[in-house]
Amino acid sequence: MTLILGLDIGGTKSAAVLGDETGRVLARESGPTPQGAWPEAVAFMVELLHAVRPPTGEIQAVGVSCGGPLDSKTGTVHTPPNLPHWNNVPLRDLLQAEFGLPVWVENDANATALAEHQWGAGQGTHNMAFLTMGTGIGAGLILNNELYRGRRDLAGEVGHTTIVPNGPPCLCGRRGCLETLSSGTAIGRIARERYGDNALTAHDVCDRARLQDPLAQSIIADAAFYMGIGLANLLQTLNLSWAHWPCRRATCCSTPSVNPRRRIAGRACGMA
Repeated sequence: MTLILGLDIGGTKSAAVLGDETGRVLARESGPTPQGAWPEAVAFMVELLHAVRPPTGEIQAVGVSCGGPLDSKTGTVHTPPNLPHWNNVPLRDLLQAEFGLPVWVENDANATALAEHQWGAGQGTHNMAFLTMGTGIGAGLILNNELYRGRRDLAGEVGHTTIVPNGPPCLCGRRGCLETLSSGTAIGRIARERYGDNALTAHDVCDRARLQDPLAQSIIADAAFYMGIGLANLLQTLNLSWAHWPCRRATCCSTPSVNPRRRIAGRACGMA
């Protein structure tokens, strides 16, 4: 059996896994991403990886997914908006020195698109997109059966496409980006503004929507509508045959009261 360590670095939380060549997850550890200087965060990532590394068995490599911008060739992470204290972090070199293994660093949306294309619902498709929705929003693109990176590994940054001109300010420096309207971060921010409660998060909005709270449901419906516009733009521009976004509790719920998020998004992009 070929064993591989995997690490997903998010703006809110991070996770490490032990997996095999079939994509099966054998062990998993996660925790909140440290918000201080990047050395503290990298030390935490190393702890997560050691926690899932087995005492016996040969590990072949380490794969890392992280929000961009980053350089997949050198494994350097450049100032991601959702990791504000990271600036030109030589992540690949640091992890290679720690584990003595080959390390690959990939944009998180690209990594999930590759996994879905290889092992998930994207198998057999030649043109597809996988959207990540959490702290931010991104897309991994498989075009003509290959991962499309674009110049400087920045293809698929749909979260930073303008949906509402002069809309809410985004960490990227622009205004009205999809990420400011439909991400988990955006849902939490909008809830705090509308409820007047600075402690609310996207999780709380989902919980309230489950209880048929009309304001919470309207917040999710608005986020879904803008997500639908973003999806429509992506589908029409690239003529994709398949697109998927995960239903995470932070930005979507599976209960009947919240399911309209997907239906509204589908209507907005002409799919329902």
